[in-house]
Amino acid sequence: MEQTPRKVGIDIGKSSFKYISEHGAGEIPNYMARGTLTQVINDPGARPFLISYKSSDWILGEDAATLGTNLLWKTDEEKGDERNLPFILMILARLGINNAEIIVGLPVSTAENRKKTEATKSMFSGIKEAIVNGRPMTFIIKANVLHEPLGTYFSLILDENCRPIKASPFFQERMAVIDIGYRTLDVVTLQGGKLATVKDSTMSGTVSLFEKTWKVIEADHGMLQWSDKVRIYHDISNNFGKTTLRANGEYVSPAIWERIAVLRAQLAKDIADEVRSILSGLRPDRMLVTGGGALLLKDDLLNNIRHLSFHPNPRFANAIGFYRAAQIQSFTTTP
Repeated sequence: MEQTPRKVGIDIGKSSFKYISEHGAGEIPNYMARGTLTQVINDPGARPFLISYKSSDWILGEDAATLGTNLLWKTDEEKGDERNLPFILMILARLGINNAEIIVGLPVSTAENRKKTEATKSMFSGIKEAIVNGRPMTFIIKANVLHEPLGTYFSLILDENCRPIKASPFFQERMAVIDIGYRTLDVVTLQGGKLATVKDSTMSGTVSLFEKTWKVIEADHGMLQWSDKVRIYHDISNNFGKTTLRANGEYVSPAIWERIAVLRAQLAKDIADEVRSILSGLRPDRMLVTGGGALLLKDDLLNNIRHLSFHPNPRFANAIGFYRAAQIQSFTTTP
């Protein structure tokens, strides 16, 4: 067992878990399915996500869609839900860490609730035992939390060596952070590392685009299985217009991308209108877009609001910031 805890930043997203540490970085899609640890993986180079935790066997990540049964893709649970623990343990195992101090993010509305904050830290902290890819492992975890927008902030004002970037304008500017997630659209303003304003949005994130796309495809190919929905989601998010979609064993007409592009443009317009309404009168010095939907919607958003800035690594912005913040000795992770 390692004597010195290793720092890890973990962003629990609605579509995936992103993580950063000195030992590496990565992403695990937020899918899980029932499975058995005795399944044979034919590819000797494969690195499966098989874990047994509290007497339940799970397959995590993309393998869940093909190797498991009863695929789950839950996006409505609290981020402090115990369902997220197998993913955290798998991340630590992948990094080769069994003694860890982790920082996870919570939505502003949750992080400002001290009872929920303490419950999350308690849920993820302590001694955890699991069997990972057939290997029994014991983890010692100390968990802390941050408001999610502060992850973006620390990723911008601390460099790769976790030292302050003295020339960064983000130290003093009033910055509006527009975080486009899967089920959420969060808009906050930050100044000097503190939350200046928090504005609630009733809009969801990119989920509406995928729900509409699935319905369009189902009209021609019948009801989709979850595995198909997962595959279509992945292709749209990562290879927009560059691949052929499949549904129920059939190839979808390439023309479908034109219809999806129309849906994407409409979502970007709706988000732009919402952002204008939320920030009306606040006059931030900069509007920064981050989150999993940032790159997917970038061109369409710029067609609506030209003076937007985009985080250089929007998908990993929070995880990067959580990790870098954890390196600051005087930093306290209690909101």
